[in-house]
Amino acid sequence: MMRLLWLICLLAPFAVASAEDIHLIYFRMPPFADQTNGKVSGPAVALVEELTDGLGVAGEPVMMPLKRLEHALATEKTIAIGLGRNARRESLGFIWVVELFRDDFYFVTLAPHPPVIGFDDARMLKRIACNLGSAPADILIEHGFTNLENANDLRSEAAKLRAGHADGWFDLKIFIDNTWTSLGHAPDELRWSPPLGTQSIWIAASPLVDPTVIETMRRRYAELKSQGRLDPLLAKLTQ
Repeated sequence: MMRLLWLICLLAPFAVASAEDIHLIYFRMPPFADQTNGKVSGPAVALVEELTDGLGVAGEPVMMPLKRLEHALATEKTIAIGLGRNARRESLGFIWVVELFRDDFYFVTLAPHPPVIGFDDARMLKRIACNLGSAPADILIEHGFTNLENANDLRSEAAKLRAGHADGWFDLKIFIDNTWTSLGHAPDELRWSPPLGTQSIWIAASPLVDPTVIETMRRRYAELKSQGRLDPLLAKLTQ
């Protein structure tokens, strides 16, 4: 009996360490998931933290570039707070836990440049601000665009447009709107194309995450919905 107790005590720290090696990761997407003065914030962050409470998540959510985020999802026990779902990422084997929201893609130009009316018209732009490795970049590459001006994140994309280093920007409306205004720029400076496709944003997990964690997150999501608590949370994602 004492030998069994000794063995349990010996293995317990390893069990705890194993249970607490899931990390939340995110790409900076205001207002959805952002960082201010080193503090992670945003309605998507709050929702994912609620869905994963007590499931062995270690530490604070970690911000990282998209390519690093995709690599982490493929090789580490991680859960991405939000990720655009498309064919390329489907092929990477990620677990798509729940859909958060959908939004439309747009080109924007800076006034007084006229608005872009479609992909063919956008080919006349000299440079289009985009994050290579992002879902918007995947769409542009699929359409044969080669004039992409790479930027590290949404704020960098906005800065390139504002400074004239790019004369177009392609992304989801919610991210363009909120990034632009978060930098103190006036919304009426932008000229918008018609909507040019729809993207769904999901919570995504590494295939290394235990299936019971995924099942619990989905169950909690369904419970929030049945209790009427989910719609107010999702509404904050697209405000």
